[in-house]
Amino acid sequence: MPETLTVERPEATESIAYWDQGAKDEETVLAVHGNLATKRWWEPLFEILPPDIRLVAPDLPGCGQTTAGTDRHSVQSQVRFLSDFATALNLRGLTVVAHSTSCAAALDFAISRPHLINSLVLCSCPPLHGVKSPPELYRHLQAARQDRSIMSTILASLMPNLDLAVPANQTWFELLVDDATGMNERSVDGLTRALERWSVTDRIGQIRVPVLLMRGNDDEIVPHQQALAVLRSIVLANNLEVIRGAGHSPMIENPEAFAIRLIDFVAQEFAEFENLPLNQTGTVS
Repeated sequence: MPETLTVERPEATESIAYWDQGAKDEETVLAVHGNLATKRWWEPLFEILPPDIRLVAPDLPGCGQTTAGTDRHSVQSQVRFLSDFATALNLRGLTVVAHSTSCAAALDFAISRPHLINSLVLCSCPPLHGVKSPPELYRHLQAARQDRSIMSTILASLMPNLDLAVPANQTWFELLVDDATGMNERSVDGLTRALERWSVTDRIGQIRVPVLLMRGNDDEIVPHQQALAVLRSIVLANNLEVIRGAGHSPMIENPEAFAIRLIDFVAQEFAEFENLPLNQTGTVS
């Protein structure tokens, strides 16, 4: 499952670490992690998804084992990264599953590279006009990179329903903390900073693929009304799935429910997706 890809660019050679599992001639899911994360955040999905669904999850630049690269962490640089990665692996007909901050890049990827994407799943999506974070947040994130206890507190708040009293969960959680504290200095807050300079509100009508939204029922970072606002703004949004027993990271806190919704969405036939009804209430799993 662990793989390394070398991508040649005019300005630098990039080494991309990723996990790849499942039949290569079947449905392909490209899973993109958010800030303070790596491909490891998708590990529960790798353990659940059936072999007839190919799951590919890269480390973004400066995260995990992927080199930091020379680009700043703009949304457009993330889109270029995903495009280069998909092209190098000859990935087509993708269901792109993005979490938190990476939803911005996933939306822009779907708009600018529609030939690569069949559908889009946005989990814990930020507002479509971007987010301006206070300066103290960035100071806190940089302090967390140097202080494991601070990083542990931050990550625990992103997955409040992961039971750390279970030894196996605690051991795995410590690996997530290792990954986060080991991030490149610019990367530790880069994905969050990118949202300050990003907006898709004037381009959201260019989305031409079916979209599924997900959020955890206990998510205090993405309120329900904010998620509904995103749902109502994307004409081709299929539904808003609200996962019980999960906060900001449902693929970690309740991976079974997350996987069920994802499999159901991937299995749908979207020949008539232009006529998908807009669900403005969402359902609770």
